Amino acid sequence: MTAITRTGCASPAQAVARDTSSDETLIGRIAGGDQLAMRTLFARHRVPIYRWLLRIVHDVTLVLSIGGAPHSNMPIVPA
Repeated sequence: MTAITRTGCASPAQAVARDTSSDETLIGRIAGGDQLAMRTLFARHRVPIYRWLLRIVHDVTLVLSIGGAPHSNMPIVPA
């Protein structure tokens, strides 16, 4: 019997292969209900999405409520 890891993959190598999928592949998997693919795609583009939203809405609180800070060492307010 094969053990399934926390990522839903049978091996760490499988998890790495899933994390390096192209955006197009991830979107196809998201359409099929794959939550890991959504998390992977979001993590990959989190900083640009955060900055884009901040430029549009000019409201840090709103942007943070949508997706949170992109990562802990990034300033919340753009330079």
